[in-house]
Amino acid sequence: LEKYFKDYIGALAKNYSWSKEKTLEAIKFWYGGYSWDGKTSIYNPTSILKLFSENTFSNYWLAGARSNFLPDIFKKENYCEFNFGEISVSDNFFSWPSGSISRLFQMGYLTVCAIKRRRGEHFSTSYILGWPNEEVKLSFARKILESLPKGKGKLIPLLEKLKDQIVKSFDTLNAKDMQKYLPSIYACIPQNKLKAKRGPYLIDNRLEVTESNYAAFFVFALKFLDFDVFGESRNFRESKNIVIKQAKQTIIAEVKYDEKSATLSRKVDSVLKQMKKQKYWENHICPDKKIVLLGLAFGDSGKTAKCKFEEVK
Repeated sequence: LEKYFKDYIGALAKNYSWSKEKTLEAIKFWYGGYSWDGKTSIYNPTSILKLFSENTFSNYWLAGARSNFLPDIFKKENYCEFNFGEISVSDNFFSWPSGSISRLFQMGYLTVCAIKRRRGEHFSTSYILGWPNEEVKLSFARKILESLPKGKGKLIPLLEKLKDQIVKSFDTLNAKDMQKYLPSIYACIPQNKLKAKRGPYLIDNRLEVTESNYAAFFVFALKFLDFDVFGESRNFRESKNIVIKQAKQTIIAEVKYDEKSATLSRKVDSVLKQMKKQKYWENHICPDKKIVLLGLAFGDSGKTAKCKFEEVK
């Protein structure tokens, strides 16, 4: 990149008043990360050329045709399967590709982040798949929100309108403000209280009311707003734990649902007590950041919400 596009990198750095090093880091963060061995990575050539042509960082992924198949996946798969976390697969994944994860990998939404080889009685290899860069994550989040009923016409415009308020509430740990805007966001989605044991996350074109889907939607909304957010487990059916990384703090959240709105405050206190007892933060300790727990509970199909922040001392 530096050999053939030196002048373009210089022009980009000048446009943003950045150093060369910071500009290269931003290019990799936005458009790099594609790998087949978990070590050597390459850039998305189409986005790179568009970047240098426009001299502006932007999401160029959605301009291509690679996102046209996503609505079909969202109609067939459960909403909570996708959480921006890592996914472990075996050799068979590449030999006999099938399912939504395979299609996402083939279309460039997922890439190989690492390869783990185990030696023993039976030699085995596992591949850790992840999202290659910020451009892909933002594109995926937008598409999955657009796939929801009223996603394009109501939900996305509301999120864009509330963006500054949402960001400020997380920066300042303002739970009261969060309790005001969350119900308005969830109210944008037609919901179905009939719980299905299997099947897609949409029932009769309505969101199935489960803690898993509520947690998944919370993550997609934050990712759409460019938060560094992901679920801790492979999917939200296994765990509703959510990690939100910010410059000065890491927020670990858990989402609960209770149809009885009167019990939501107790739900929040209960989940915070559980998070502290089980030390949810142990894998996220960083000397330069404080750890904050967030208990979040919804009721009455998202019409009411209670939440509380609590810093880990």
